[in-house]
Amino acid sequence: FRTLKNFSEPAKLSFKNSESTKELFGKNIKLSASQIENYYKCPFGYLCKYGLHLKPLEPAKFSALEYGNLMHLMFERLFKKYPKNQILEISREILGSDIARIIENYAETVLGEETAQNPRVKYITDKFKKSALILIERLIDEFGQNKFTVSDCELEISPKGAVKPLKIPLKDGFSIEIEGKIDRVDTMHDGEKNYVRIIDYKTGQKKFELGNILGGIDMQMLIYLLTISKNGTGKYKNSIPAGALYFRAFKPLTEIKSDKIDFEEIKKEMCMSGIVLNDEKIMRAMDTALEGDFIPIKIKNGRITKGEKSAATLDELNSIFEYIELSIRQVGENIKRGIFDVNPIMEPGGKPGCDF
Repeated sequence: FRTLKNFSEPAKLSFKNSESTKELFGKNIKLSASQIENYYKCPFGYLCKYGLHLKPLEPAKFSALEYGNLMHLMFERLFKKYPKNQILEISREILGSDIARIIENYAETVLGEETAQNPRVKYITDKFKKSALILIERLIDEFGQNKFTVSDCELEISPKGAVKPLKIPLKDGFSIEIEGKIDRVDTMHDGEKNYVRIIDYKTGQKKFELGNILGGIDMQMLIYLLTISKNGTGKYKNSIPAGALYFRAFKPLTEIKSDKIDFEEIKKEMCMSGIVLNDEKIMRAMDTALEGDFIPIKIKNGRITKGEKSAATLDELNSIFEYIELSIRQVGENIKRGIFDVNPIMEPGGKPGCDF
């Protein structure tokens, strides 16, 4: 029975001396939104990764593992080259050439010029190019019908940035500061009002579930939306939160076994998931038809018929933000006290939320 009890209950792990925590993390604890989520996934895993800087051993290879980084890089470079929805005016051939150049340069940087010419690697990069073009075409379809425009890619939340870190005071003079990078920020001006939405690129099957924030999960893009609406300066000053959405950069074609690929069907499965402001005018600014094509909402005769849980009023969003701030404060207090229990959550598919 003792063995079963030890197996089923989390192992308690904490520092005896709070000075040890201060030496590792400082009195002003600086975290990113993803680090907060990692703490909730497993406090011990957080300590290993961010306190002790340990890494699980992984073989070096250029495969679908690199796909996420590559897609982030591609979006950033293309939107910098073609700002303010200029990408709508660019031909498919030119975009294909831009994408190929970005991916080939990335492969040479990661693997070296000689290895990048290996037939196996070239096969993978060719598949990546096709995957990337599908994603860009999907974005072009979306941009062609909405009123939001890309304002920034890889926007830094930092003391010197346009968006200052979210700072939350803790007990005993400690504090916690949230820094990081936002994949994409879109804005829409409506008279004197400035609406902002956060787009987070996800390459897996990730779908947003509001209930997950109760366990400290799925808070990342909401933390960034809170931060930009609270601390934004310049063009982000006094921004109204309009939404936070996962853009599904589906698994690369290298992982699709069938030779018969229905590209139009793939695009249909790429509807974003997340939460948006429950205001029909703002929702139609993101998805004109509101048929669930681009955002997870359907409206008929002024009434939401699908995706009601994906819409929130401004008051409801503010209540969510208040809960998130409490959750962040709890993480800060636990780190300050040196609490790093071995208690991983189980992620979808039965995978433990800890590599250690």
